[in-house]
Amino acid sequence: MAWRRVAEHISRLLVENSVEVRWGDVFTYLSTVVFDRWISIDTADMVHMLLAYSYRWFTKDLVFYVVTEGRPSGAPFQVPPFISKIYTPSNFSRDMLKKYLNVDAEVLPHAIDPDEYANVDQKLVKNIREKYSGKILAFYPCFNDPRKNIDFTLEAWSEIVWDVPEAVLLLNCNPNGYWNIPALIEKLKHGNPAIEKHVILTRGEQPLPFQELLAYYHACDLLLFPSQSEGYGYPIIEAYACSKPVLALDTFGVNELVRDGETGLLAKTEPPSEFTWGVKHFLIRRAIREDFIKKAIALLTDEELRRKLGENARKEVEKYHYRKLYKAFIP
Repeated sequence: MAWRRVAEHISRLLVENSVEVRWGDVFTYLSTVVFDRWISIDTADMVHMLLAYSYRWFTKDLVFYVVTEGRPSGAPFQVPPFISKIYTPSNFSRDMLKKYLNVDAEVLPHAIDPDEYANVDQKLVKNIREKYSGKILAFYPCFNDPRKNIDFTLEAWSEIVWDVPEAVLLLNCNPNGYWNIPALIEKLKHGNPAIEKHVILTRGEQPLPFQELLAYYHACDLLLFPSQSEGYGYPIIEAYACSKPVLALDTFGVNELVRDGETGLLAKTEPPSEFTWGVKHFLIRRAIREDFIKKAIALLTDEELRRKLGENARKEVEKYHYRKLYKAFIP
């Protein structure tokens, strides 16, 4: 969860500056609720209150960190008087909170420690590269839910590999969730019998240990991130920290992180007049898939472009260094 990274980075920064940290101090800066289609505003209200009252004795007030993944629903959220400020990681999240809940929030992006991502087990990286020797590797780490656009991704990939037969998609995702990924791949074999050789599931039901995940980031040639929308899109800055370019859809949250033509490529979308989870039918329109395929082929077949964008990405990630973003929290 992204909020755990926020808590860890703020705590680390306080320690680095000789500020004594107690467990309760983390909640002085941070309590989290994810507003999305699975959590009604009533439930979110309850979680807010439980977190607040459970930890309020540690401090005079609380700061809440809110991640909104889509359009919140329900009655306007009443911010308890002891909450001093609400942060959210993107302009998109801030706008959704204001529009649908009438909640004012400040934008504070998720941070990263680039040095942590440089400390990779080179043996693991070498093993991956040797296993897929001669292949161009695209890496897509994601949850198995509708927002991550897995069906769209696999449909597009089955066409991409006709033009780039050495391309392999490393899909780091639980195979069984909203989508039955093996079934999706089996279905696509009718149009491309070789598709299963070009899509590799890198994990099972359980997430990979961090060092293994990190090795895939370093071993791949680019990050694929065709999500429908994101409150933030943390894998993007993880890829940046590993000097990898990103191919993504030009959509909410994502386009705040990817600079088209500089740190990656954005495939076109046409944002609906009002955000809705019905966006899926729009994303799979042929015109959008064709642009995604076009951008993917351009990045997969141009090593110099990948190198240039990757170098820019590594420079870009420094603006998200936790020491820069969270310095205001140092007393």
